[in-house]
Amino acid sequence: MKQEKYEQKIKKKYGVTKEELKDLSISKIKNLKVKEKNLQKENSKFKLVRKPIKTIVKGATIGASVAGVVNTVFPNLVPVLGTHLNALSNNSNTSKIFNDLLLSSAPVDIISGYGIIGIGGAIGVLSYSTYKLIKITTNNLSIISDRRKAKKLSK
Repeated sequence: MKQEKYEQKIKKKYGVTKEELKDLSISKIKNLKVKEKNLQKENSKFKLVRKPIKTIVKGATIGASVAGVVNTVFPNLVPVLGTHLNALSNNSNTSKIFNDLLLSSAPVDIISGYGIIGIGGAIGVLSYSTYKLIKITTNNLSIISDRRKAKKLSK
C-alpha cells in the first residue's frame, strides 16, 4: 500500500518509475520536473546571470511598492521617527536642535519619499532573496529524499 502510493507520487511528480529515478542524477531529476518549454529555455541560457538578477529586481520591486504604500498611508513617518530618535540620542542640545531643524526644513515628500522607497527596496531584496533560497533548498532536499526512498524501496 505504502509502496504503491509512493510509486504513484513519483510517476505523477516526475513522470518516471522509481527504478528509473534511483539511477538519475539530481540535475536530470530537476529537468524531469520542469515541464514547460519556456522554463527549459530560460534555465539553459545564461542561468547563472539571469536568475540572481531576476530575483534582485523582483525583490526590489516588491519592497519598493510596499514602501510606497506605507509612505502614502503614513507620509510623516520618517520625520516623526527622526525627531523621536533625535530626542533619545545622547547628543548635545545644539546638535539636537540642528537635527530637528534639518528634519523640518524640507517638505515631507523630499525627506521621506526616496529614502523610504530605497530602504523598502533593499529590505525587499533581502527578504525575497532569502525566500527564494529557502524555497530552492527545500525543493532540492525533496528531490534528494525522493531519490533515496526510490533506491531503498527498489532493493
